[in-house]
Amino acid sequence: PTYVVKIDGEEYEVTLEELQSGYQRQKDYTKKTQAIAEQRKAIEERQQELAKAHEDFMSQATLANELLNRDLKKYESVDSDTLKTEDPIGYVQKQIEVQDLQKQQAALHEQAKQVQVHNQQVQQEQLQVFVENEQKETLRLFPDWNVPEKAQANQAQIVEYARSIGYKDEELATIVKAKDLLVLDKARRYDELSKTKQNITKKRKPAIKKLVKSKGAAP
Repeated sequence: PTYVVKIDGEEYEVTLEELQSGYQRQKDYTKKTQAIAEQRKAIEERQQELAKAHEDFMSQATLANELLNRDLKKYESVDSDTLKTEDPIGYVQKQIEVQDLQKQQAALHEQAKQVQVHNQQVQQEQLQVFVENEQKETLRLFPDWNVPEKAQANQAQIVEYARSIGYKDEELATIVKAKDLLVLDKARRYDELSKTKQNITKKRKPAIKKLVKSKGAAP
């Protein structure tokens, strides 16, 4: 038995086996799409949490650094030479306090540096996962790209078109999302189709001569 299904406005007759295989493919595609969407959402949430934590730490570190600088400035007005002569013990004590403040400030700067490095590493890892997901999505949107020759040819067309509408090579190098490539390719195809239509000459209508009746009586 066959069944009638409508695809893109047209009706087709398919067997039960084709219906089942089509449903399975659609279900598998839906699962993969949902998995990619969930992974992308998790990456974005993680990026937001990391950015918030980094911002909070840097704000606290900046405040602590300002307090340490304020405490260090108190010792700038002290006459070290006079204090060393008149109060050797007090001079040594002041030196110890200054060194302690300097150590705290150095430790704070080192911690801020480590947080910055860790933040960059996490962002790099998340970017790598994002790029891998977009590459998978690109192959889904451009099935022909699974063939290297076709992929190279189509990519060259997209790059040439993008340059023709004002894209710079630096901007093209930053394109990662599959949707951006799809939009560029659709725009390229539309422009090519428009140019093709403009070049088609319209068929001339045949000239129809009017029948003029002669004056006077017919012979």
